[in-house]
Amino acid sequence: MPFDISLCMIVRNEEDFLPRCLTSVAPYVSEIIMVDTGSTDRTREIAASFGAKILDIPWADDFSQARNAGLEAARMPWILVMDADETLVPPDSGYLGRLLADRDVKGYFLQIRHRIGDGSSGEYVTDAACRLFRNDPQIRFQGVIHEETASAIRAAYGDGIRFSDLVLWHEGYVDEVIRRRKKNERNERLLKRALAQRPEDPVLLYAWGTEQFQQARYKEALTAFERALESAPVFTGYTSDLVMKTAYCLRELGRRREAAQLLREAAAFYRDFVDLFEWRAILHLDDDRADLALPLLDHCLELGPCDGRYSSASGAGTYRSHFLAGIACERLWLWEEAMDHYQRALQTHPGYEPAGRRLAELKCLFDMNSAQGGNQSVPMNTENPGAPVPPPDRGPADPSIDLLPPRPLHLLGVSREQIATWARQYLSLSSEPTYQEALLAGWLALESDLDTLAAKWFALAAGMYPHRAAPRVGRFLAAVHTFQRLVPDVAARVLPGPLPWALHSRQLLAALSEPPF
Repeated sequence: MPFDISLCMIVRNEEDFLPRCLTSVAPYVSEIIMVDTGSTDRTREIAASFGAKILDIPWADDFSQARNAGLEAARMPWILVMDADETLVPPDSGYLGRLLADRDVKGYFLQIRHRIGDGSSGEYVTDAACRLFRNDPQIRFQGVIHEETASAIRAAYGDGIRFSDLVLWHEGYVDEVIRRRKKNERNERLLKRALAQRPEDPVLLYAWGTEQFQQARYKEALTAFERALESAPVFTGYTSDLVMKTAYCLRELGRRREAAQLLREAAAFYRDFVDLFEWRAILHLDDDRADLALPLLDHCLELGPCDGRYSSASGAGTYRSHFLAGIACERLWLWEEAMDHYQRALQTHPGYEPAGRRLAELKCLFDMNSAQGGNQSVPMNTENPGAPVPPPDRGPADPSIDLLPPRPLHLLGVSREQIATWARQYLSLSSEPTYQEALLAGWLALESDLDTLAAKWFALAAGMYPHRAAPRVGRFLAAVHTFQRLVPDVAARVLPGPLPWALHSRQLLAALSEPPF
């Protein structure tokens, strides 16, 4: 049974998206008002098939003008605004009825989930917009672009807006859709005109910066964002996202320290903004401070996903935070904890490929199975259970990941012969090795008592990433092994017992991660 809601839309050549949009929302509305700004495809025919009232309004480079024309024609006491490339997640009818019955509320924020990338990965970003509001002459859209009604509601009624659990899925930020529609060109044209009239408006500066940000023009975006921050109110809907985008630009421009300072200051105001704490952790990982990143990621997992007050990325507080925590644990040599985080990430998002890849590689190295004919343990080979599994042919795609065995492979029951086989595979790489390949080759050479060769591989890895702890530790251990082999009597007197694998404490690894080593 439909509710007393008028659906108001503006459309132009939306035949690809409109059927799915209207199918999702038609059961919940009593009226559909369609403002057509010049369609030449089947948009009007599709709208008419759903019983829509179609208004022909010439496009005047002003989104608010077109939106408000539809509001003027609405007859129901409540108005829902959607775009053709959006779909409504079916709401609970009882819940929706209670929202409409609340006499103290003039409008509701809906959570909008924007699919990103190619649309197939399941990744998205969220924000909130006031899309459900009373049919009231004082509530009208403002702004030639990125138009909104929240300002009008607050001006007329003060605190009259609430957050709701209603959700819209938006397809317009998928890469192919952006290219096809040339949205950036249109948006920049409209924003230039608006900024010429109000050059210091923080909302317009944020919108202009966002257009540059989406095209990876980080220097131009940062200029706009920094100007917007000078006057943006702290607790408006967009300011938390403005802070995050500013920090991202600073990081991309090599100004990580400024990004970290900005996020530390913002954390005092946005104490439950999980993406903010996650990005603070990412900056620590950039600086090889996994010991500082891990507590922040634990805090993200305690906070959980953001509510509708913040713009957020999918996985923040859940699977993405688990993945980053796994990376931090690997750098601290906490292998079991790392695999646990990757498993938890996959429990939340089974298709999350980065966590699946890291978990598979760790298990390939460290999952042991009883070998035939004795207690010797080797990695499991599912196709031929009697044969050992070699390391993966290539390292992980993320060059920031340190890949280290947790303790000598021969102490785990892997034979010297198998270690030597693995070492030969890695030491005979003909192409330029990745950081992970060089690192693993160094460890395998070290396990094969090829200390000089191990030192060369670690030196190669250190040259790629000078501040990583793993190659520095490897070079140190290679030197220690050489010392023990060449002058065993002196080494026995100087070294305090079995040294290398005492490095398994979090405290010592945290110290080793702090350059210089």
